[in-house]
Order: sequence, then structure tokens, then C-alpha cells
Amino acid sequence: MKFIHLLLITFLSGCLCSKDLSATEKKSKIFCHPLNIQFCDINILSAIYKRDTYTDHELELLINVVDSQCINNVEFMQFVNELVFISLSRNHVGFINVLINSYQSDIIYKIIESPLSDEINIEELIFKIESEKAIKNDRILKSLKIAKMKSN
Repeated sequence: MKFIHLLLITFLSGCLCSKDLSATEKKSKIFCHPLNIQFCDINILSAIYKRDTYTDHELELLINVVDSQCINNVEFMQFVNELVFISLSRNHVGFINVLINSYQSDIIYKIIESPLSDEINIEELIFKIESEKAIKNDRILKSLKIAKMKSN
């Protein structure tokens, strides 16, 4: 096993919340705040991609590994774009909840506005998110509607 994979597994398994936080505090805080996360790390994306479902922690890693310095890394940005839409399809509630608490949200909203795959059913995502009354969804819906206009 490569050292980077071992390091990533150790990081993913060791980064947990304190059990002393109340449910409200957990909701308002980012679940795990990696101090030394490497922006544009495609290995983090690969580890997340292999999962069938995405936890809040994995969604946080996905969102926070993206930075403005990654924009020129075409392979990385394509992978992020694919994973953002997979995440929205598989766990839209978790994705939105993590996104609204992230400092990287502006970049992710721009990614949502420009899907790279024609296979993404944007109308289905809009319907799923509009059906969720319990989540704050205005900005993500706006980004998805921009994506829909671009695809027409």
C-alpha cells in the first residue's frame, strides 16, 4: 500500500467529532476541520469516489479539498465536478447541509452551475431538493437552474 493511501486512511478514520457536542453544536460546526488538508489532492477524491454512500465527513472533504488554486488543474476539476453531482444525487440533504457550513461554498456553487456531463439529470435534482422542506436550499436551486439554462 502506498504511503499516501495509508496516510489518507489514517486521516479519514482518525478525524472524528467530540462526543461532548450537542446536536445543535454539531450541526452548526464543520464536522471535522482538517488542519493540513492539501488542496487539489486527487487522492482524496479517489478515496471518496470508491464509496457507495457519502457521509457528512466525506462530503466535507470533497467540498474543502477544492480551492481557487485548483481551477487550472483540469483533471482534478473534472473529477470534482463529477463527484459533486454524484454526491447531490446520492445524499442531497447531507451535501447541502455540509455546503452551507463550508468556507469553500462559492467555488462549489460555480461547479454546480457548470456540469460537465450530459448524463446529469438536473431536473431530477431540482425536484429532489425542492421536495425537501427541511433544508435551506435557495442558493443551490439557483445554481442548478443556471445549469439547466446552460444545458438547453
